[in-house]
Amino acid sequence: MTISAPIPPGKRVWRVGRRGVAIMVLLATATTTQAQSDLVTISGGVDATGHQYVWTVTNKHDSPLVFIHFPQSHADTFIAPAGWTASRNPPQARKGPPVGLAEAPSPKLGIQPGQSVQFTMRINAAGARRGFASVPVRFADGTEALVGGVAVPESPSKYEHFMVPVVFAVILVITVAIQLRRRRKSEAAAEPQTPPESAE
Repeated sequence: MTISAPIPPGKRVWRVGRRGVAIMVLLATATTTQAQSDLVTISGGVDATGHQYVWTVTNKHDSPLVFIHFPQSHADTFIAPAGWTASRNPPQARKGPPVGLAEAPSPKLGIQPGQSVQFTMRINAAGARRGFASVPVRFADGTEALVGGVAVPESPSKYEHFMVPVVFAVILVITVAIQLRRRRKSEAAAEPQTPPESAE
């Protein structure tokens, strides 16, 4: 009969804490998603560098898929399947948010029923955060679908733009205040103290 030694309370808390951290890291670094409608599935997302997006588009409809566009931010390269035309921000889309638009010139070059192909987008060093958006697609027979929940690059909000300098300014003010306080204490300690005058 084997008797296991009890786990010290601190050890148990540490193990649970490490497991919790591992789960949080896993969720934070999850880079792929799968979004689907009845007609199309889009899977994939951003890689570990945060600068490369790869999506796999699977046609579940009975007509070739010939048009798709991905909302984007800070993209410098957008690659579609061979034979497709691809543009990072075509003139017809410039009135709205930036997109990566891809279109097959004929149904024969489109994504055939049951076929899966990849689209790739590279984000420049200025960077964009990972977000989620709906991706519209169109088929050769005129059918359109909107696939929600696709991982795409998006620009940080105005709130996030302002928060970074504000946080740094607060840290700077606190650091300066601490240094001034320490200097005053050291100066006060260095001052010679005048002995009390003796009464005659």
